[in-house]
Amino acid sequence: MENCTLYTHDIDMKKVLACIRAHFDESAITVKGQDNNWESVTTVSGKRFLRRGNSMTITFRQREVPGTALEEQSDDPVVTNLHNMYAYVQQLPAENEKLKGRLLEKITTINTEVAFLANPGFNGDFRAVIMEIALELDAIFFSEGNVIFRTDVQGFWDKTGALLLDVNGHSTATKLAVNVHPRYQMDVVM
Repeated sequence: MENCTLYTHDIDMKKVLACIRAHFDESAITVKGQDNNWESVTTVSGKRFLRRGNSMTITFRQREVPGTALEEQSDDPVVTNLHNMYAYVQQLPAENEKLKGRLLEKITTINTEVAFLANPGFNGDFRAVIMEIALELDAIFFSEGNVIFRTDVQGFWDKTGALLLDVNGHSTATKLAVNVHPRYQMDVVM
């Protein structure tokens, strides 16, 4: 099994389902829940006669109250995870401190975690749709080595697959945009 997690400010998960449907035949897709409020999406790729193919299941969770800041005290499991992620990134070494600072800024704006779990692993079809979803949602990734991210260590990648920061402080990206939906602009100004 392989996995990776995408993190985004966006809360519109209909976009994920639209990307999946654009890449895979409806017969290869199983949606648990309603299209406008799904719990999980599973798709199969590479299924052929006498061959099971690879499966990928996508789930997500969101902040109880979307925003652009991390509240000090919160029982929200997503906010708790983001606090832990922020603390983790803070303690990492970085060849590019400015980029690390932008990553920390981006973490405070995250509203949604999207988890991808592939069995037995990711393939080219899954990689293509995951990267399209990342572009659509202006997301970042946290992952270890797999078909999508060729690495020996854990790290953060941008929506194009450029390395933002790994556990050794390395990066290949040179910039990271921190975009905020207009409805949250007042949060950023204050």
